Amino acid sequence: MKKSNIFIVAILAVALVLGGNSVVNSAVTDLNANVNMSGVWTNPENPSWNIVISQDKQDMVITCNFYGGANKDIPVVWHGIGKAQNGKLNYDVTYTVCPAGWETKAKHELDVRENANALVGSNIDSKGKKTPLKFVRKVIAPAQTLPVVPK
Repeated sequence: MKKSNIFIVAILAVALVLGGNSVVNSAVTDLNANVNMSGVWTNPENPSWNIVISQDKQDMVITCNFYGGANKDIPVVWHGIGKAQNGKLNYDVTYTVCPAGWETKAKHELDVRENANALVGSNIDSKGKKTPLKFVRKVIAPAQTLPVVPK
């Protein structure tokens, strides 16, 4: 499969699995050639978040969907493109579906923690408003055998 197809698959992938929470207050994990952040992540403060990260060397593509707004009942979808280096993930975010009044452009600046199982940092919107972010890896069970769909 070509690299461009892998990135497209990652952007379209949405995992609907529940994951565990983690305390994310430990030291920053240094990123090296052996650390890859690819996988499915969530926000421990709002488990409706489904985040898919695809990393190829330092290049990253991220996509996310969750329910936001005051009552956490409004669909939100965003995607981002950026870099992983020096124990940090930095990427620009575009919100394609969001509550009225939200800024549609932002930047995420995250430190890699918990042996690359947690991300802690900030969302900085286009007006400079900074809000905290915490992501943790989802624990995903092996795939179950699905029934065959008749042709």
